[in-house]
Amino acid sequence: MKSKKIFFIISALIIPLILSACNFAFAPGGGSSKVTGPKGVYKSGNQGDTWLEQNTLEANATSIASQDIRQISFDIFDSNIIYRAANGGFFISQNNGDSWKKLNDLPINDFVLNPKTRGIIYFSTGNKVFKTTDNGENWTIIYAEAKANVTAVSLAISYFDTSYVYLLTSDGTLLLSDDWGESWQTIATFEKAQAKKVLVDPYNSHNIFVASQDKFYISNDQGKSWQETVFEQSKEMPGINKFKQLFFTQKPDNLIYLAGYGILKSKDNGQSWQPVTLITKPNTVDINALGFNPNETNELYYTIGSILYHTVDNGSNWKTKTLPIPAGAKVKSILIDPRDTNVLYLGVTQ
Repeated sequence: MKSKKIFFIISALIIPLILSACNFAFAPGGGSSKVTGPKGVYKSGNQGDTWLEQNTLEANATSIASQDIRQISFDIFDSNIIYRAANGGFFISQNNGDSWKKLNDLPINDFVLNPKTRGIIYFSTGNKVFKTTDNGENWTIIYAEAKANVTAVSLAISYFDTSYVYLLTSDGTLLLSDDWGESWQTIATFEKAQAKKVLVDPYNSHNIFVASQDKFYISNDQGKSWQETVFEQSKEMPGINKFKQLFFTQKPDNLIYLAGYGILKSKDNGQSWQPVTLITKPNTVDINALGFNPNETNELYYTIGSILYHTVDNGSNWKTKTLPIPAGAKVKSILIDPRDTNVLYLGVTQ
């Protein structure tokens, strides 16, 4: 409330204010022509109408707003707990983002939480993979890539047998550990075109997805064989092969996919895709991030630059709101709290 009062008093006096390092609420609907502010994490309690910066380090109350966010994620069991991966380290908040505790100071490529046991976390940085079993108090290197200029890009865990951990490297190699990261074996090799992500279906651990810059592969037998998907629809939907994000919904075989073409949904585990109608024409804009209401998947959010788009009817109608992020920055992650879907979190990067 204090920051809101300051904002309105200064606005009334027409005094310029540089909002670069403080918490503030931003006028709904994009009421300001100048959009400034820090990077890091933002939180809204009213579906994006107003925002507060969430970048306080609990140890000494200093700001970590200068970080480029790579990924934010809720804890598996409790959305009060949020994990934050950035170029400046790995952090945890246990109070809805109000403050953060640093778990390490390495630049994070990706991280994944054990879906059954709290406190077991894997993250990749550079050419290495680290693991903790005590929620970040201690870390162990469980994999180091020997090939020059090859990095550990993405990690995934089986939801049914959490001893199965998958690692995708930047040269398109997919590795599997079936003993919680103690040992590794190569199970597939894909072309080197910018390997991006490996994901495991939470409803069927035999279904594994691997995405590169312009290819998308599915295995239905736990990695023994692979087929390329979405390629068949590339003529009618140019840019569909350009992977950005993939989400599993609460319904088995129902996926939401962000691609160069736009936002698409599948009801058959990625065998075919139907586009969501957007305000902008398909394949004409760079959508930065996508989020959806986990309790109602017709409610979607996406961002282009500093503009947030919101629909509650699967794209029939959209509302737009201006975000308080720095010029040139973009949203990397959008989270919607499943306990209260009015609450949104943004992870912002340069």
